[in-house]
Amino acid sequence: YNYVALSVILVITIAFQPEIRRAFIRLGQARFLPSSPQQLSRSVEEIISAVTQLAATKTGAIIVIQQQVGLGEFIDTGVKVDSKVTSEMLKTVFYLGTVLHDMAVVIQGDRIVAARVQLPLAEAGAVGGRQLGSRHRAAIGVTTSSDATVIVVSEETGIISVAVNGNLIRNVSESQLRRHLTTAV
Repeated sequence: YNYVALSVILVITIAFQPEIRRAFIRLGQARFLPSSPQQLSRSVEEIISAVTQLAATKTGAIIVIQQQVGLGEFIDTGVKVDSKVTSEMLKTVFYLGTVLHDMAVVIQGDRIVAARVQLPLAEAGAVGGRQLGSRHRAAIGVTTSSDATVIVVSEETGIISVAVNGNLIRNVSESQLRRHLTTAV
């Protein structure tokens, strides 16, 4: 009887693994001091400046902006950083050849809290059959299990994309990016 109960629990855990994982992520609600509207507005402009310049030079980047759902599980995989959000810092992190350039940056409020953060990749079937690189799949993956907003710069094309709620919006203009970030921060 104990083996049957244990088997049922194991099967349920495996079958509902994504939902269970999502629930645990949501338990880690963000615990940081809110930033002032002026600081957040400045951060939005700094992010836009960096992303625009990274796109112009086809420098790949993935920037995760945390919302209400904490991302501690992912932040712990990276290198802790405590820096004000500035265009210069973001461009430096993603500059090819630096130790931190690979993987993602996580922003909380007006602070860059971690770099070189590993994110979960969306499964190939979850991206609608499109051939997407690992940055785009990671953006979709993290936004599927959280309320984060993610900006991706393609190193192949320089195209800017935004991921929200497991959906990827490609070829975003500067004004569209501003609109997404204004509602995100």
